[in-house]
Amino acid sequence: MFEYQTITIRCQRLNHDEQARIFYNELKRRGCREIVNLVTSENIRYQLNLDDNIQNDIIMIPNQHPQIPKIYQKEQAIEQQFHLLNMMINEKCDPYKDSRIAFKSKQSEKKSEQQKNIIEQDYGKNIKNQQKQIPKEVVKNNHFYDQRQQIKQNQSQINQNNQSQNDLLNNLEQKNQLKEYNQQQKVEQLQQSFDSSQFKNQNINNDNSLQEEDKYSNKSQEIFQQQNKHQDFLQKDDERQKKVYAIIKLINAQSSDLRNIDQQFKKYIQDYQDKNELFKEYNIKQIQIKQNLKNICNGFIKVRGDGNCFYTAFGFQFLNHLLITYNDDEFNQFINQIKSIDLRSRININNQQIVQQELEIEILNEFIYQIQQLRIIEDIQERRKQLKSQFSQYELQNDGNGFLYTLSTIFFRNLSDYLIENNHNMKQLVEDKQNLLIWEQECDNNEVIINELAQYLKINVILIFFDQGNYKIRKYQENNQNQIILLIRPGQYNIGLYLDL
Repeated sequence: MFEYQTITIRCQRLNHDEQARIFYNELKRRGCREIVNLVTSENIRYQLNLDDNIQNDIIMIPNQHPQIPKIYQKEQAIEQQFHLLNMMINEKCDPYKDSRIAFKSKQSEKKSEQQKNIIEQDYGKNIKNQQKQIPKEVVKNNHFYDQRQQIKQNQSQINQNNQSQNDLLNNLEQKNQLKEYNQQQKVEQLQQSFDSSQFKNQNINNDNSLQEEDKYSNKSQEIFQQQNKHQDFLQKDDERQKKVYAIIKLINAQSSDLRNIDQQFKKYIQDYQDKNELFKEYNIKQIQIKQNLKNICNGFIKVRGDGNCFYTAFGFQFLNHLLITYNDDEFNQFINQIKSIDLRSRININNQQIVQQELEIEILNEFIYQIQQLRIIEDIQERRKQLKSQFSQYELQNDGNGFLYTLSTIFFRNLSDYLIENNHNMKQLVEDKQNLLIWEQECDNNEVIINELAQYLKINVILIFFDQGNYKIRKYQENNQNQIILLIRPGQYNIGLYLDL
């Protein structure tokens, strides 16, 4: 989709840390917002995190030793020989050698002290603006370890001072969670009543209260089946959820758990933001461009910045249509459709197949179960609220909470792989097809993937490219009624929204 560029900047007599900082600032100035790998003149590798959502900006790959290029080795050998020759001459004919060396040493110390003060001032300004924690590997290899440690202590003190405010926010969040829990209990009661009607052979007491519950259960079952046209709904399976929980926990342990992510960025999708925030996010300043854009997209939702952001932005919007826009027949048709094809649930991390083949069906069934449970929520607004809450949840629990994002990502990655694999013409266009099944790995041919998904799922996809205060639009399957808006700039997808205000 986007070509990689090689950027060369002449950096004379700078150490590898200073070279990395110069490259970082230059790329930032050019508007780059992705992860860039850098190799300095001493063959030291760095990872430059230009995405604003990632905390650590410059990370030196650990366990490296500078390698002096051969051309510099020759120069050093010549310089050493020349230096030895000067020493031999000076020892014989320079009576003021000791005093001159002492004078030069004082000048060198004074100059290094001035440079150190200047660097400390610049570094302090960067820390104040970024307020980011420096990884241990970089700190130990930096010349200013003591100063950074002091900044860490100051930051810790600030966090302690803000603890009271966080406690208030946590209390409010607990109240909201209590409301959500009460609503979830109602849904579970409805499901339990349906389950009880299927197992009539169990021993049931015949007192009046249980008879009333049985009548309510029978009535709920009739409503439940009538709404969903006798679709085969999957039941809650504790053993299946334990297996899926173990798989997702293993995926997180080898990916997101290894990164230090700020609390505010841990959710997979953030809250809705209006058109003004949209213009600010994508640097839209011209009035005419703003007017044209808001006729297509007047709001957006930020997606967590990782290699899954395309499947997050696409998957959430499709599930919203599936659970909110589709009628019962369309919903059931989709379930039957994915059951009828040979769809797998594979995922790879670090060249390792995470999901064993015998457990792939458990992954798919749990995904179907999760969306079916959302579908049976009668109130549309509550259903929409629960979808967003469950999809954005990052805290994993073994009862199924926190599953939906991972299950959705695995599903749409494998569906993309299935569609490309069964289309010979498209398969030849996707040269990095293996990336489709690698967790947090983006495919360079996403536009081919988008076209195949839009055609198979009968979705109208609008892709908006942002670049330097302007944008371009590309549309797929325009004749379809249901619409998905994807906002993209290099390395990051977000969810676009168009609301009738």
